[in-house]
Amino acid sequence: MEESEVAPARMPAGGSVERSVAHALVVGLRRPGDEVQLTNVIAAIGAADARFATGFARAVLDQVADDCAYTAAAQERLKPIPDALEVDRERRLSDEDGNRLGRIDLIFEEPGEQSQFTLLVENKLYAGYGPEQLARYHRALREVRKRGGRGGLVAVTRDVPARGELEPTEEEWLGSIRWARLLPRLRGLSPQDAGVAGQWQRLLEVLDEQGDLGMTTIDADAVRGWAKYSDGRVALRWLLEQVHGETLATLRTELRRYRTGRSENELAGQLKASSIVQATVYEVKFGLSVPAEYNKAVVIVECWMEDRQPLVGVTVAPRDADAALDEGSSKFRSQINELLDGGFTANEDGASWYSQHELEPVLASPDAPAALLALIKPDVRAIVASGILRYDLTEPLPRAVRRKKAKP
Repeated sequence: MEESEVAPARMPAGGSVERSVAHALVVGLRRPGDEVQLTNVIAAIGAADARFATGFARAVLDQVADDCAYTAAAQERLKPIPDALEVDRERRLSDEDGNRLGRIDLIFEEPGEQSQFTLLVENKLYAGYGPEQLARYHRALREVRKRGGRGGLVAVTRDVPARGELEPTEEEWLGSIRWARLLPRLRGLSPQDAGVAGQWQRLLEVLDEQGDLGMTTIDADAVRGWAKYSDGRVALRWLLEQVHGETLATLRTELRRYRTGRSENELAGQLKASSIVQATVYEVKFGLSVPAEYNKAVVIVECWMEDRQPLVGVTVAPRDADAALDEGSSKFRSQINELLDGGFTANEDGASWYSQHELEPVLASPDAPAALLALIKPDVRAIVASGILRYDLTEPLPRAVRRKKAKP
């Protein structure tokens, strides 16, 4: 567990608990935002109750299966999941030379000295990852299980991390999931002691009320009042953070059809910025570059307001579109027509095109991120299918618009 350099945006409380005598002990002892305390509670219950420890690990892995399709191969290699697991907390990790690599929040293994299964779980609430934190833990995992067997590393976070995630190709990286998405499965866990089981449920209720676990639903009234109240912009920023990773993965997958010889990570990337999502008075958006080394946004997912109604859409702004239009390229015009036939509209600049959807169905959904992805993924696929981004990947990228590489 380490402190991050940049903390994600905070959201209002995720639930509502009627304060009662039954909740008094948890409310009095719980320190809002304290991830160490949450880790200690999980580890303490799991140390005394192996069934709970095993159930918690299975809940995490089941959520990974639902939310992290991009690590399906690593998940498959981890199977089968043992029938009984033990949990330890804050274990110090080292590499093969004994160099310290940090402390992992939770580690799940089979009982005894000959465990063939190791699951590392990093817990994050409001903090983000420390420098190279997951990469160090990933290296340490190989040393922890040098006896052989199967291993995996997963992060459970309140918010979508702005940086620090491992690449999907990392062999034992299972991905990151959100606490709010995991919450229903945590409610299904029942420690064997009836008193502890009751306090566990009350703890989850208090965590949800305090907002420590994030949200899976949107404050619809706040979004509808976006034009006059800042909470709507904060809610939309959170929403777009949730879909950023899956949108980027979809764009990369679709761009493979161009067969450019680039690796998947080179096809598209996240713009270098202080945060994933940018918010102004009028819009909330994130941009993706094509190719990854380009320093400008080519595909933009954006929420905006029109006639006091919240809307969402995907914009494509191909590189050198102005020049292609000036040259009268028939191929480029054909690609534009395919976008227009697919429901896209030309922006006023004449060199970018956007889709438009009402945001209301997303606001009403019990799983707002999933509902939003259902709207924007087809738009991303339509953009790539039109062929309008083939030029961006096949024509040389001028040095002046390449992303600057960090100095070693």
